[in-house]
Amino acid sequence: DPDRALLEYLRALRQDEGNAEVLSKIGAIHASRNNYEVAEVAYRRALARDPKQAAALAGLGILLTRQRHYSEAETLLRAAVQEDPKLPGAHNALGVLADIERDHARAQRHFLDGLNQAPRSPTLHNNLGYSHYLAGNNRAAITEFRAALALDPNYARAWRNLGLVYSRQGRYEKALAAFRKVQDLPQAYNDVGYIAMVAGRL
Repeated sequence: DPDRALLEYLRALRQDEGNAEVLSKIGAIHASRNNYEVAEVAYRRALARDPKQAAALAGLGILLTRQRHYSEAETLLRAAVQEDPKLPGAHNALGVLADIERDHARAQRHFLDGLNQAPRSPTLHNNLGYSHYLAGNNRAAITEFRAALALDPNYARAWRNLGLVYSRQGRYEKALAAFRKVQDLPQAYNDVGYIAMVAGRL
């Protein structure tokens, strides 16, 4: 019940105005609701009180990654895993940043570190799969996308990524079947056609 949790955290904050852990939890609730400006204020207040508060470092780093402030995000995320190596979200965001920098080997290490802490995370399996895809390893990518879907059969991003790999391989019927899990048939045909066009298979 995030509404009740938020109310209790605010009550706790009235008792201890600069409690970094409480501020970090408030930031996390607002971030989960896409209230990014409020979340950022809460995280930065937490870090002003305790610069080594791992959850606030990770939360703000993830938030800034979403906002494409990559340099500051990476600094915060590295500090977070230094304080607490068992933060799967921080490892996931560091993996995303490494893929953006085209350092897929480093990205995959981060995703695996995250999976060591959260082996049943569809997001981490999906992102590891996408990193393999970017590195040209389609077989490993498909394995990870399937692992994500085994954990969450309704995970739309993993279905789309699976369709993307199948399209790139020229396995169009499988690609259509994957895309059809999350969109209608005309859109599925359009997406497979677009991927074939980009690959030069007119």
